[in-house]
Amino acid sequence: MRRDNKEMTRTRAVLVLAALLPLLAGCVTAGEAVPEPTVHELETLNERVRQLQWQFLQFSPDSPRPPVDFVSFVDPANTEQAYAACMQAAGHEGWTPSNSSALGGPPIGERLDLYICIAQYPIAPSYYGLYTPAQLGAIYDYYRDSLVPCIRAAGVGVGEPPTRAEFVAIPKGFRVLWTPYDAGAPGLTQTEKQSLYTKCPDLSFSFFADWE
Repeated sequence: MRRDNKEMTRTRAVLVLAALLPLLAGCVTAGEAVPEPTVHELETLNERVRQLQWQFLQFSPDSPRPPVDFVSFVDPANTEQAYAACMQAAGHEGWTPSNSSALGGPPIGERLDLYICIAQYPIAPSYYGLYTPAQLGAIYDYYRDSLVPCIRAAGVGVGEPPTRAEFVAIPKGFRVLWTPYDAGAPGLTQTEKQSLYTKCPDLSFSFFADWE
């Protein structure tokens, strides 16, 4: 995935937090790893990632995209190096994300080559909040069985959760429907929120196997 500096910084911050959360966990325990996506599921999620990146690079959603074969996933920490190598191999001598003009509009050729590099070497769909039904089900079970009891024990309400079927049926795999923090956390002070997140961290993104 190619993002601007702010986006990349935010992604790295999330990854650092993911590494620290197991050390912060109190009454919350992470779930078990779920089966890796099938070939069809993985292609469906990767196609959604390609659509997002195509639009991010300022191409029209309706314009035809070149077919690109998936090669392998890239660790988010290595995207700059991976895409620089790919772009330079495509003929963009000395190309790096910092000197790229791809996000400023033209030249179209550079943006197109960058799209191809990203499509060949994407970040795993889970970093976009894209999951398979099995993974969404595992997230829901973890919320229900571990995170919700922790939050309630801390004296914070969680509202009325969706059913498991509703949660898993989120359109296009986006996990945007509900988290246990939604009802209670907005009414807390910043200090109270930090205390809650420290005591009851959301570890749902830390127990999936890497898709590589």
